Amino acid sequence: KPSDGYNFKVVIKQLSTKQAADIAFQRLASFGHKLVLITDDSIHYKISIPFTTPIADTLRAKDSLSRFFKTKTYIVL
Repeated sequence: KPSDGYNFKVVIKQLSTKQAADIAFQRLASFGHKLVLITDDSIHYKISIPFTTPIADTLRAKDSLSRFFKTKTYIVL
């Protein structure tokens, strides 16, 4: 039920150029992941996976993706 969930994104990769972000985004999206590209400015590009789950599951999602992608991940709201 949507009202039971909380919207957040787990950032799986951060890049410093738009070109690098686009290449990584296409490569990761080709595996079937639903991805979102976030940019706060022209030098920080973040590839993330959106979630709507109970707040108690945010840490589990972050840790699972960190293991799966073998990278340090973090949550953005």
